Amino acid sequence: MTSLLKGELLIASTQRRVYAYLLPEIHAAIDPPAELEIALELYARTTRKYHPTLYAQLENTLSKVVSHIALSLEELIDALTLTDQYDTRDPDTSLHESSFYLALQVLNVKGPHLDPGRADYLLRIIWKRVYVSTNWGALNRKHESRPEDETHDLMRNTPLYHLIMLGTENLLFTQGFTQILAPADVHDAGTTAAELAYLQHGDDWLAGAIKDNESMDRTLLSAMEKYKCAEWTTECKRLALADLEIHRETEAADREAEVRFEAELEVATNGYRPGNGDVREWIADEEREEHVLEESDGEAENEEDHVDERWARVREGDSPHWAVKIEDDEEVEQVAGSEVEDEGAEDVSMGED
Repeated sequence: MTSLLKGELLIASTQRRVYAYLLPEIHAAIDPPAELEIALELYARTTRKYHPTLYAQLENTLSKVVSHIALSLEELIDALTLTDQYDTRDPDTSLHESSFYLALQVLNVKGPHLDPGRADYLLRIIWKRVYVSTNWGALNRKHESRPEDETHDLMRNTPLYHLIMLGTENLLFTQGFTQILAPADVHDAGTTAAELAYLQHGDDWLAGAIKDNESMDRTLLSAMEKYKCAEWTTECKRLALADLEIHRETEAADREAEVRFEAELEVATNGYRPGNGDVREWIADEEREEHVLEESDGEAENEEDHVDERWARVREGDSPHWAVKIEDDEEVEQVAGSEVEDEGAEDVSMGED
């Protein structure tokens, strides 16, 4: 599959995610215009209040979403970065944590095929909207009166944290077109006619879009000067990377525990017993500190055993009561569990290791 086709498919699937995010609130509407009205009322409040030209642009974009009309790259980025995001508690439809990541993901696939100026503008405008969407003043007030752990919890709920976490986890910043940009690198994005002329929306729209983007600049510059936005950005990166490392370690431990559990369950369920010619042994690998399940066929009765000293747990029925120690050229010695009855007990038969 070519990267160009992959990009088109990703745009289509991401647009379906946007519609799925809107659907729980608009499903009862009688027609697409009613759906659009509800969507704008719920998900475009901030843009409507502060950025009228971008709001008109977003209105046109969401009308296409509810009517299932394919979006352009710019329209999809607007749908993901200009809408208000709410936690729907449904990971399959929520964009609360992933909207900006999805915007960068689409741009990462399409970027190599775009004019460099267009690609750079879109990258910068996404990051600009990330920073503007965070209430840095509230975060500073919380920091002054709350313990560090609670401040970190607040940071974990910011778009910037989610973007860095998801982007790093999925190698978005190391294996593609996109990268992490600082607030100072994006504060003037979308404020020149040269950047926006390719959109060909007319002079009135162009002037209004520049005005809206300059309004965002004032918000961002205030955050940088008054609320230490750059310092918070550095701290947010550090926290996201630390949390990601903990998440990876936890996942690795969970996988290891699951493998051990499944192996133990298989031995317990199959009920292997001493003397039945098919013994399964637990072998402790001290270097790797994990258990592996090893089968022996029990058919080498006449062959010389060359077995390193190890412990093997052998189950009989549902009650593990045998623990035997196997040594080279030595007789099997019972060391735990029930005593072997003298005359009628079966011999323990171990195959070659």
